[in-house]
Amino acid sequence: MTEADKYLLTHKGLFFWSVLSTGYGTHLNTRVVMLQHSEKAGFFIFTKNNTRKLGQIEQNGFVTLSICPAGDNNNVVAHCSARVSAKKEDIEDVWTDKMLQFGYTGKDDERARIVFFTIHSVVHGREVYAGVPQDPHAFDIDRKAPLKPLPDGPYKDKEAMAAVRAAMDIDKNACLITWNALHQESRMMETIYSDEFGIAHATSGDSKKVKEIDANPNVNLLFVNKKDLSQVVVDAVCWVDRTLETKKKMWNDSLKTYGYAGPEDPKWVILRYALRSVEKHVISTNVPEVLVCEPPAYDRDTQIMYRASLTGKPCFLTTVDKEGIPHSRMMGGISFHPTLGFWMGSRFCKKAEQISQNPHTTITLYDDKTTDEYCFEVFCTMVQSPMFNYATFEDYLYSVGYTGPDDKNMWKITVNPTKAQMMNVNEFWEQANASRKK
Repeated sequence: MTEADKYLLTHKGLFFWSVLSTGYGTHLNTRVVMLQHSEKAGFFIFTKNNTRKLGQIEQNGFVTLSICPAGDNNNVVAHCSARVSAKKEDIEDVWTDKMLQFGYTGKDDERARIVFFTIHSVVHGREVYAGVPQDPHAFDIDRKAPLKPLPDGPYKDKEAMAAVRAAMDIDKNACLITWNALHQESRMMETIYSDEFGIAHATSGDSKKVKEIDANPNVNLLFVNKKDLSQVVVDAVCWVDRTLETKKKMWNDSLKTYGYAGPEDPKWVILRYALRSVEKHVISTNVPEVLVCEPPAYDRDTQIMYRASLTGKPCFLTTVDKEGIPHSRMMGGISFHPTLGFWMGSRFCKKAEQISQNPHTTITLYDDKTTDEYCFEVFCTMVQSPMFNYATFEDYLYSVGYTGPDDKNMWKITVNPTKAQMMNVNEFWEQANASRKK
């Protein structure tokens, strides 16, 4: 038994309220599960064969379990690999009759599945407990999986926000799940609301969660009602609002308890959310009610960027130095990973320094086959992560001087569009010439 296993077991009394986070594509999904442990099987949960978590684990076996101790500002977060089993011997090894109360007919129930967890590390505040080392070769998620299309209507934005407001009336504390490379991170946040900005969170501008959101704005929020065992799960796009105007409107004196002096205090920022969907889970049914929202501008922009990435064409990245002078250079192209999102490779050179100073950049790309021209305003971050590098490494990188995914000179630039435009040049000139003839 590893140190991570031992520490997680010290919180066994809270296993009934464990939070399981999974990824599917670039999105996240979160739910409360009843974690269990046995000396023979280790950590596991029971589930049924028709649950979505099984398909999500099949796509991406990297998951996170988190526990929220009462009165503790820090979640106990376990980074894990998950494995699903339908084997009769596995079910028999962990079966207890208490599972009958959750709708199972017995250990021969054909619907029963076991999800086993291998704990790689447990983090609680600043304490880190080592578990089973990860195999870096397991980071290879299907890279050819496409970006998910935008959902069709009918859209239920008002109903979705009303469901979140109702959950906040029960408990304003939400579990915020973010991406950290291929893993998920989890923490409790006190949610605030305004008619102008919707739901939001106030937080430290230099916090780990802010860095994670800057790199990947796809997040999940979980509200739990422990009285009736209901859950509200929010799939959203998050962005960090650092503007003084927003901070003045969102300020209230209760924020002083977190050490912020006032709206002008540069140490805090606002996390704002554009809702994609809201799921309402109740104990009486296995099928949640899903309220789909109109796609956020970010999702529409990513569809255009995905189309640009498929061209395989080089692009121009323009950054601005500390004197305000723009610098443009050709890059190999925009790459897409079905979990990590859009990225470009780089060494930590001048453009990296400029991105670190000012992450707002532009990318332009022209496809000479279709005469489509793309222009993106983007928010970039510099990332040096072994998991990121293993997940995206390809053999051609040896030819440009990298020694492998462990090369310390290998950085990634995450690319998140804030505005996207596409224009077909031939069509533009045809329309222009037709107007002249008139």
